[in-house]
Amino acid sequence: MSLLGGAALAMWWDVAGDVRAEFEHWHSHEHFAERMAIPGFRRASRWRSASDGSGVFVMYELENHDVLSSPAYLARLNAPTPWSTKMMPHHRGMVRTQCRVLETRGGDARSSR
Repeated sequence: MSLLGGAALAMWWDVAGDVRAEFEHWHSHEHFAERMAIPGFRRASRWRSASDGSGVFVMYELENHDVLSSPAYLARLNAPTPWSTKMMPHHRGMVRTQCRVLETRGGDARSSR
């Protein structure tokens, strides 16, 4: 599957098992929806470590790199919800990187319609 857009936000971290269920509920039902409502966010995916289950990888595909400095995105970063504030300390060892997509390969979901 090819990436959508010209940029991506990729993150890795661990989540302790005792908060895993709440984390997944928050991330699926509040955080993803909140991020996808920001103009320029095209697609989101979350992956879990197959080895021990505590590792998380998240990628947001973005229309372009400017989305990460847009007023809408910065507003969400600077005013997290109460549930986000509660969950953020459980993101252990977080690595966050902004990427420009120079090339992508794979089937295009739009062409299969």
